[in-house]
Amino acid sequence: MNTNELENDIIEKREISTWGQRKLEKMINNFLQAIKRYEIKEEISMKDLATVDRIEGEYAVCELLDGKMVDIPIGKFKEKVSEGDIFDLEIKSDKGQLMYAIGEKNTAEMEIRRKKILEKLNRINKNSP
Repeated sequence: MNTNELENDIIEKREISTWGQRKLEKMINNFLQAIKRYEIKEEISMKDLATVDRIEGEYAVCELLDGKMVDIPIGKFKEKVSEGDIFDLEIKSDKGQLMYAIGEKNTAEMEIRRKKILEKLNRINKNSP
């Protein structure tokens, strides 16, 4: 291999290396842009119903409508909390910090659920020998 061929080979390898580096940088930039699209906004707010599943120390363990469980400090509730109570709930996230706004007991929803449970029990009792 003469000097000219060697220089051409080195230049070609540098171009490939530079091309690979540019390609990698482009991939990284695309990835970072995709992540930014899915970042949590500064503030999120959602309303839900929270059913008190149980009390554990200073927390009410509540089940949301989607089945997720959340621990809410008992001090956040405006009234006495007991298992089975249903509360209107607003969950806010401000820069990753969760905040709970607890409404009054939702007695209408509690009554609807109580009636459904009684209906199921009555159907079971009618069908049992």
